Amino acid sequence: MMSNQNEEDQSQKLSSWGLVQPAVLLLIMEKPRHGYALLEELKIRGFIPNSADGGNVYRGLRRMESEGKISSRWIHSTGKGPRRRIYEITPQGRDALYEEALNLANRAKFIELFLSEFKRIF
Repeated sequence: MMSNQNEEDQSQKLSSWGLVQPAVLLLIMEKPRHGYALLEELKIRGFIPNSADGGNVYRGLRRMESEGKISSRWIHSTGKGPRRRIYEITPQGRDALYEEALNLANRAKFIELFLSEFKRIF
């Protein structure tokens, strides 16, 4: 029973990342960002809840980098702060973002149709 719950939890994390990934690409397309700034911006814009686990975002960033959708580089801060890894979108990432936008637009049409029918029936 416990393994089924773990599988469901993992499945939920993966499916929710599937919705967050386009938002991450969009924000990085807007301007290169370091992980913490990206996490905060995702929360501010409502793409993830304030209680979201930042570790999932960082793991997702590493995954997208290994897939070639984003690249990163280290920069040193001008003050005493720590160096930061800045993420930038790649041409492959731009293509993926465009495809995700088309897919989301199609999903939105389906959701609107479904909700319209739901309201009609109920």
